[in-house]
Amino acid sequence: MKNRTDFVGVGVLQQARQNLRTFNDIVQYVFWIVAGLLVSIGNMLISVSPFGVALCAACPKKKLVPVTMGVIFGSLINLTASLSMKYVAACLIVGVVRWAVSGSMLRENFLKRTNLTIALLAAGSLFLPSIVIALAGSYIGYDTAMAFAESVMAGGAAYFFARTIQSFNMGQSIITLKKTDAACIVMSMCMLLISLTGVNIAGLSVGRILAGSVVLICSLMGGASIAAAAGAACGTAVTLAMFPDCIQLGVLSISGLASGIFSPLGRIACASAYFITASGMNTLAGYGPKLSILIIEGALSAVILLLIPKNGIKWLKNTVFRPPEPFGAKGAKELLLAKVSDASNALADIADTTRQVSKKIEKMKAGSVGQVYNKAIDTVCKSCRMKNRCWQQEYSDCINAFNNLTPVLRKNGTLTPEDFTYPLSVRCNRREALSEFINKEWIDFKEKEGMSRKVARVRSVVTDQFEGLSDMLGGFAKELREITSFDDCLTQRVQDYLNSIGIESESTSCYRDTNDMVFIQIYTDSLTAKRIDKDAMVSELSQLCECDFSLPEETECTSGVRFIFREKALYTMEFAVSQHICQGSKLCGDSCSSFMSRKSVAHMLLSDGMGSGAGAAVDSAMTVSLISRLIEADVGYEPTLKIVNSALLVKSGEESLSTVDLAAVNLYTGETKFYKAGAAPTFLRRGGKTGFVESTSMPVGILNAVDCEKSTIKLSEGDIILMVSDGATATGMEWIRKTLERFDENDGLQSLCDDIASTARIKRNDSHDDDITVLAGMLKIDS
Repeated sequence: MKNRTDFVGVGVLQQARQNLRTFNDIVQYVFWIVAGLLVSIGNMLISVSPFGVALCAACPKKKLVPVTMGVIFGSLINLTASLSMKYVAACLIVGVVRWAVSGSMLRENFLKRTNLTIALLAAGSLFLPSIVIALAGSYIGYDTAMAFAESVMAGGAAYFFARTIQSFNMGQSIITLKKTDAACIVMSMCMLLISLTGVNIAGLSVGRILAGSVVLICSLMGGASIAAAAGAACGTAVTLAMFPDCIQLGVLSISGLASGIFSPLGRIACASAYFITASGMNTLAGYGPKLSILIIEGALSAVILLLIPKNGIKWLKNTVFRPPEPFGAKGAKELLLAKVSDASNALADIADTTRQVSKKIEKMKAGSVGQVYNKAIDTVCKSCRMKNRCWQQEYSDCINAFNNLTPVLRKNGTLTPEDFTYPLSVRCNRREALSEFINKEWIDFKEKEGMSRKVARVRSVVTDQFEGLSDMLGGFAKELREITSFDDCLTQRVQDYLNSIGIESESTSCYRDTNDMVFIQIYTDSLTAKRIDKDAMVSELSQLCECDFSLPEETECTSGVRFIFREKALYTMEFAVSQHICQGSKLCGDSCSSFMSRKSVAHMLLSDGMGSGAGAAVDSAMTVSLISRLIEADVGYEPTLKIVNSALLVKSGEESLSTVDLAAVNLYTGETKFYKAGAAPTFLRRGGKTGFVESTSMPVGILNAVDCEKSTIKLSEGDIILMVSDGATATGMEWIRKTLERFDENDGLQSLCDDIASTARIKRNDSHDDDITVLAGMLKIDS
């Protein structure tokens, strides 16, 4: 619960991603329509195109309608009327059968969604219209054999598509998959290449260009052996599409082997070897007029490899061609990267702001008071008839008269004509013009002088920033040492569970801390995260791990979404807040926040800005916002306070300070830590007795080094923490202590906060008003 919110601008890319998430269903619908169109738009062996029917049988049930639409459209624009109707009829049969058996006993007992039944469904659906056409023809025996062969191909394709979809849902790379799963993915890619080979743009085959690009990528990533295998697979696919021309099988195989051999030398060498080999072999094959098209296609494949950005190559290495690694090492790495990333993002927000301010300040140099006087002399005295006498014959006396003005300026801030001393006080008739000019330049000089001091302060703050970073990394190391073990067996069980419910997980790790608490961390993409039933997953994981989990913490990161499941804490925290804004001000100079961190630690945070109004509101809001952001990123409390203190020191040219009152309650154990810097006392009702935690340290933003007072105490069920700003304690603290002691829990925390805030305002009898904030938290057993 926050009483102040910071609004951050959203970039164009973030808006585009958000729009994609918003129209997720539409995007998926279009994707499956295109997939159906692509696999059915081409054919093999001149007039055979069973892959669209296979995809209809293998696709998820929710995607059946868009896939069928795409397949029907692709078949109609690709083949003759009789052949098109055969595939259209087969798709409709698949759809009717899948719809008819869904939810029935037949679905449960016989036609379960196994890969074998998927293959049989595709084969049978295509065989029925094919045999009808065969019986109506002149060559019944031959046509029947072809119908049977094509139906077998449809069944095999459906099996490969089904295994491929399952493999993609597992979220693994090709290298870490089982050999059979990897082979199914390769076969599915080949079927797609067969379809695309017949698609021409300006006479160039999309499939052949894509086949060459796939071979080159495999060469660069996997070397000669993988390149040769990819060349053979892609060559076979292109050959089937170009039947009876079978030369491309040898061209792609040998070109892939050549590019793989030269791949250690880099992308240019890899692409060059492929292009030269493919061009030479196509030339020797005697293609005639078609040779120029094949050479251009080979060149385009090489260019595509060269145009892939470095980030794209890196992504391919880390995902598609990622080598296997042990669960334990993988979990440790992912955890460390997550924490460093969170801290890095939080520090980047602060560093960006302070860096911009520092750059602007450093451009401004104060100079000296002498420069102010010299500018006045050059401007005002240059047209005076006495200038030669003053600034040549009696220069020393006149410049001393100007120098005598400096103490007056520093004391009063302005000059009058009477402040000039001899000899200018006797004979200068331009003292009024000089004083006006110097007063104006003095204001600019003082601003620049203040900026120069600020630059010096920024330089000194850098030391504190590095010290804070050192403490922060030390805290991370301590936290990692508290992780006693990564549970590989449990990780495997969780991964198997995710696969069983069709959740694509990019990374999964399970670990335990020194208290033997179980933590599960799951990375997935944004689209998958939206369809996760968190309540159901918590229930299933709790049974699987034999412990009770809380609802997961969900965090968006660069690679998608991270879910962290933690064992359910013993306690929970109830919060309440009440505020009074000083009369005459639109904004409250106090800011507060109460939130749960990812470690199941409840935080209460209160900051009182210097004075009241907008200035105090900015200081306190900045303090609360930065502290909350850093704590949520798992940065330790001491480095957090040092970093925030440094940020306040450099944020502006004016004095900025605010108090810090922070309480952190461990909901597993009840252990509570208090951090205070210049804050009013924090009241604590523990075991029916009321006391308070005081602070004698300075607020943050005053000194280069902040030294917050800290203390630790253990709380139990029903204990209450009460934080107040100094506006509430202006008339004393005893009455607040008594109010808290006689508080009845049945009345609710909100009534306690409202009572103290209103009473503090009424008790004020010195005709002075101030901002008042009362923040309360009560520890309860989590039912």
